Amino acid sequence: MGRYVYSVVRCLPDPRTGEFVNVGAIAGDPLAGHWAIRQRRDTERIRVFAGGPALEAATRCLLALSEEIDRNRTALSLGEAEPLGENWLADLHRNHRNVVQFTEPAPVTANGPQEALAFVFDQLIDPPKASRH
Repeated sequence: MGRYVYSVVRCLPDPRTGEFVNVGAIAGDPLAGHWAIRQRRDTERIRVFAGGPALEAATRCLLALSEEIDRNRTALSLGEAEPLGENWLADLHRNHRNVVQFTEPAPVTANGPQEALAFVFDQLIDPPKASRH
């Protein structure tokens, strides 16, 4: 098990109200630069709450981050770049303060970025399952 950091990606249809919905998360090893992103699958529910334009902005943001991670991974393999580290994730938190926001980076122990994301989704993002009694 290793130390990973994560940030939850939020969509705020009207940032003035502070109401948000969690749309996904990013997690990775800041020393090695191994990152993964996961988006919620129930986008219809998000669209109903946030509206199409806000959901589209969040989806575009996650896609752009995926492309940035892929470019960095390629540059790392060629020895042409430094890994995207914890400061990179902290910058996302500080610089995205509008319709799309990132929570402050937090640590999690996991066996890889996908396992870290599974934990984050189980604990913070996926709606709880309704129980019948």
